[in-house]
Amino acid sequence: MRSPTRAILWEICARNRYALMFAFGVMPLCAVLVAATRWYLVWSGRPLPDEIGDPGPLVLAVTATALLGLLSLASIFWSFSFTSVDERGRFGGFPVRLFTLPLFTRSAVAPPVFAGVMAVVAAYSVWVFLLFILLGKGEPIPWQTVAWQVLVVATGFVSIQTLVWLLYPFRFGRMVIIAAVALVCFWLFVWVPDMNFHQRPVAWFVAGTAGFAVSVASAFGAVSWERRGGWQNLGRFGFQVWSRASRAFRSPAAAQLWFEWRRKGIFGAACIGIGMSAALMVWTVPESLMMQDPSEGLPRVPPRIELAIFWSLPLTAYIITLAFGGAFGKSDPWGPEIAITSFHAGRPMSTAHLAFAKMRAAARMISLAWCIFIVATLVFTFIHPHMREWLAEKFWPRFLDAHPLLLQWITNPVVLLTILLVQWHIVIQSMSVILSGERRRVMIGGWIGMIAFWLFVGIIAWFCNYPRHLEFWRPVLPFVAILLMIWKSFWTVSVFRQARRELLTTKQSIALMAIWIVMVAGIAFSVTLANH
Repeated sequence: MRSPTRAILWEICARNRYALMFAFGVMPLCAVLVAATRWYLVWSGRPLPDEIGDPGPLVLAVTATALLGLLSLASIFWSFSFTSVDERGRFGGFPVRLFTLPLFTRSAVAPPVFAGVMAVVAAYSVWVFLLFILLGKGEPIPWQTVAWQVLVVATGFVSIQTLVWLLYPFRFGRMVIIAAVALVCFWLFVWVPDMNFHQRPVAWFVAGTAGFAVSVASAFGAVSWERRGGWQNLGRFGFQVWSRASRAFRSPAAAQLWFEWRRKGIFGAACIGIGMSAALMVWTVPESLMMQDPSEGLPRVPPRIELAIFWSLPLTAYIITLAFGGAFGKSDPWGPEIAITSFHAGRPMSTAHLAFAKMRAAARMISLAWCIFIVATLVFTFIHPHMREWLAEKFWPRFLDAHPLLLQWITNPVVLLTILLVQWHIVIQSMSVILSGERRRVMIGGWIGMIAFWLFVGIIAWFCNYPRHLEFWRPVLPFVAILLMIWKSFWTVSVFRQARRELLTTKQSIALMAIWIVMVAGIAFSVTLANH
């Protein structure tokens, strides 16, 4: 190709063709879904959902459209993230191979930046239009608000891309800063239109345009600085980040614990804690969770939708914790290899000490995740006057009054300790599958876990939709639980005996057995307390 712009765009589209096909291919499918939903609600002459007390079709259509819209925008963000990939499959900074070509920096940076901005803006405009058709109720489109949100999305895309290029040597620090920038963009996206935006729109648009221009200039400047040496020049002056003190480790296991905690534990705790807090905020969506009287004018959410929202917190915690458990089982959490490398396997430490170091780091991660969860929930509650008024003064007081048994159960110290132990056990369970190093076992274990998970969710949803079936199976459920407990106890004891002879010391065996007994007793107590 004679034009470098065409060559770079062709590389982006060819390398991410499937993601781009999904991002733009789901738009006509959702357009058909939106048209069918509007036909069902309006053009067919049937009553609207709020008139018949069943907003199920509208809720499902809006949920599907919003979810696919988020996935579409995420795919576009991913596709136009023009970065190099090293031999371990990790994303670096701007492709340094372009620095060796007779090419201006602006010619190399402009295609991914401006093409990505145009793709993001076009995709967001389409999804907003589809959602407004579903929820607009015949009102004119608020173009001023939509234009502001488009400006924020474009600025966020360029800012995140700049940080990816600039902070490539610091993977953990880069993720933390990107998360902070994303939260700022979310605040500008959601809460600025609710403030005095419409009173002074010119000032807000001037500030937003200036921010977009600064982000674009920063993208060009970051690549230009890296082309002239960048972090390598700073490294000559002894620039160190996340360095450790000069004192020696007490043992090889302590060194392994330090590596596991720094490379996986801190970042995992941040992701789990913030994810749990964001999922808790979803509880405020259906106001029927406060058990309000239907005469107050609030539409009743269908039980299946209410149940799905109510379970968003434990399911989110389970999925994120399971993912980081797999990361603890790998030598490099960001690489494609699932087996322990020879560098780690050849360290002067036993297999048991290596496993215990990972387990201790996982325990630290879960403890820190819950601390971050509490802090993030307080931040989300008090960060904005409207949120503080709604959450702290209206929703949570009425929610806790409507669900006293849930409050009594969740505040029990034994239940809280059991939840921490179960979440830690999820990490260990996922880690044990990855530590095997066998791709077939990992694949089979993943499918078995996924089937069991969705079977569990399906059984709960079935009993909630058909309570009479729960009354029929209630006498049988205790015997099923007892059989499962006996099978798990037999399997655990047999594994302990084998591990005691080959791997574990007496102290390690006693510690693991004590943890297992405490966790089983806590689960039994929590289930008994919930039934009473």
